Amino acid sequence: MIEEATGIAPESETSGSKEQVEPQTPTQLSDAIDANEAFARLRTKYLKYLLPPSDVVLEKAFRFADGLHAGQRRKSGEPYIIHPLAVAEILTEFRMDETSLAAAILHDVVEDTHVSVKEVEDVFGAQVANLVDGLTKLARVTFRSSQEKLAENFRKMVVAMSRDIRVIIVKLADRTHNMRTLKALDLEKRQRIAEETLEIYAPLAGRLGIYRIKAELEDLCLKELKPSVYFSLVSRVSQKKGERERFIEGIRTQIELKLAESNMKPIVEGRAKHFYSIYKKMTDKQMDFEDIYDLFGVRVLVETVNECYEALGAIHNQFKPVPGRFKDYIAMPKANLYQSLHTTVLAARGELLEVQIRTSEMHGFCEMGIAAHWAYKEKRRDSTGPLGQDDLEKFNWLKQMVKHQHELTDADEFLEAVKVDLFDDEVYVFSPKGDVFEVQRGATALDFAFAVHSDLGLRVTGAKINGRICTLRTTLSSGDVVEILTASKVRASKDWLSIVTTSKARSKIRAWLRSEEREEAKSHGQEQLQSALEKLGTSIERMQKSGALQDVNRLFHVGGLEDLILQIGYGKLDSVQAAQKLVGILPQDSSSSSDLSHALSMGIADPRTGRIKTKTRCSRSAEESVRVQEMDGILVRLAKCCEPLPGQPIVGFVSRGRGVTVHSANCEWALTTDPARRVECSWNTDTRGEHNVRLRITTHDKQGLLANITKTISQAGHDITGAEVQTTPDRRGIIIMKVRVGSIRELKDLHQKLEGLDGVICVERLTG
Repeated sequence: MIEEATGIAPESETSGSKEQVEPQTPTQLSDAIDANEAFARLRTKYLKYLLPPSDVVLEKAFRFADGLHAGQRRKSGEPYIIHPLAVAEILTEFRMDETSLAAAILHDVVEDTHVSVKEVEDVFGAQVANLVDGLTKLARVTFRSSQEKLAENFRKMVVAMSRDIRVIIVKLADRTHNMRTLKALDLEKRQRIAEETLEIYAPLAGRLGIYRIKAELEDLCLKELKPSVYFSLVSRVSQKKGERERFIEGIRTQIELKLAESNMKPIVEGRAKHFYSIYKKMTDKQMDFEDIYDLFGVRVLVETVNECYEALGAIHNQFKPVPGRFKDYIAMPKANLYQSLHTTVLAARGELLEVQIRTSEMHGFCEMGIAAHWAYKEKRRDSTGPLGQDDLEKFNWLKQMVKHQHELTDADEFLEAVKVDLFDDEVYVFSPKGDVFEVQRGATALDFAFAVHSDLGLRVTGAKINGRICTLRTTLSSGDVVEILTASKVRASKDWLSIVTTSKARSKIRAWLRSEEREEAKSHGQEQLQSALEKLGTSIERMQKSGALQDVNRLFHVGGLEDLILQIGYGKLDSVQAAQKLVGILPQDSSSSSDLSHALSMGIADPRTGRIKTKTRCSRSAEESVRVQEMDGILVRLAKCCEPLPGQPIVGFVSRGRGVTVHSANCEWALTTDPARRVECSWNTDTRGEHNVRLRITTHDKQGLLANITKTISQAGHDITGAEVQTTPDRRGIIIMKVRVGSIRELKDLHQKLEGLDGVICVERLTG
């Protein structure tokens, strides 16, 4: 799959089309020389741990792919084969097996050359072919939007990784090399790919425990999305590096001497926070860089689990522990099987210092995740790969993702659920019977009810946490004992969506609400159609007896009578017009034929088309901005809850008597509403107009900063239509500013310029 993220030719998953690979020219360097050098470097690395027979297979894969990719070049100008070889080289850092390396070398041949999966299987076997197939994006499929394309390609990969986890390990290596080589692309594509990586692939690496890749992807994304912030952090950390290293060295020596008294031989080393984690701490906790003391920490590696706890006691004897900052991930591993003891202590200079204690084996897993535990047996050659059901049970989040791809047909909702499932911070709570439940950090009592059982969640009225009555909004903490209170007549409400944080709870509530909305629409549609038919002297029952309803599918392009009724109930079809069509196909001796003639004579229906005459209203500005299913003259309005801007993925929903309301594709309301009401919308490319947006700018209380902000907005070519300024007790500035922009791209550019100003902490858009 040739991706933009590599700086190579075709489009990434988020794009709607593929660009052509660069043709080879005589002035460029020889592909063979560059490719052979790259393979020789790869070969040196994999022969350090693979047996010689693997060399034959991997060289065969290289020759096969090199021949197929001949003449293809990346946007940077280098031969395309360099990319799959670089992906395989990244995998050697994790000591991945022969099959994974072969799949990495071949991972783009099906998508970007004439070779089929069957041909790959004939040459390299079923397992390599299955991995390549799992990594190949869907081709020759028309998608309604780039968001749907991304979702469906990810859905395909989820299915493949549920059978063989190596699919996603190869994909992460692929994405890592993509992110390392973004510079050949234009700014908009780089930022789009970085956003996708930060939302999906970096969290996915964390879920698999591959923190080395997670940290690198997050830093590379920060560099693309907020370059001024990234380079500022690089400079500031560099300035403190020498001082911090001397401080850590002193602490390291003290811990080694203390543990040696207990006959332990630990490996004590310093570890630095990566730049994205520093940035998150500054934004999440509203801290200045100078206030972050734990830029560096200490890692203690010992031999056994018992020694982990002995080392913890010794360190707490030597340094004062900070209350509430101890976490035992050895007794209660994370969902990605991460194990370690975390504690924060007060060091000699009064600084906070985080200490991680683990065995050497645990450390291997902490660095490389599931790849460190790779123990593939050569004698096992079944097509399902090394990840069996027992292994799948260890990854509840993966089970949930697989379940989502079965249950959620809507692309936007599926992708949103995936992003929630990839959130990797958990807490552990207990039922009154002592059963342990793992929920994500920030989960509420209502989330817990759905975690126990969906039916329990839909009947919940309240909760007891540690024996005390609490609201459903109460956030859970590790160790809480939660008892759910229920009632048989409770009805879930849309408000519950603002309470829950887990994808399981959210999807179950939405499914229930859609079911209720569907029943209401069905009832409403049946009443409307029956009333319209009765005015024409007939009824639904009489139409069924006459056999006229057999042509419903052909007349209205629906799935049957029930679907027709739903379309009327949702407002997609006019009941009078539908009745006119149905009466028009009744047998000539039907008593209602005269009623049809009367309706035509009264001007209710158009005699040429048989369609009802209706007045068409349209909102002129909205009509100029948005096209609805390639039709004109539709009443259109932009939703106030999300205020979509040109350039954002959008979707419309039919509202009875109100035309089509256009929402951004990831709007909470849009994700909740029944898909049957959904209509496809797109922005008119020739639209020229401006939209008011509200920005919340959080700043330090700094003289002259407001003037700099307004100057920056003005120089960017935007008008300011209003502003409110206030100062908080902790000397922060909060500026609510109304600005006119033409598109989401202009808004993103403005965001970046404002966040690059000295003194600006963060910028966020306000909607609703």
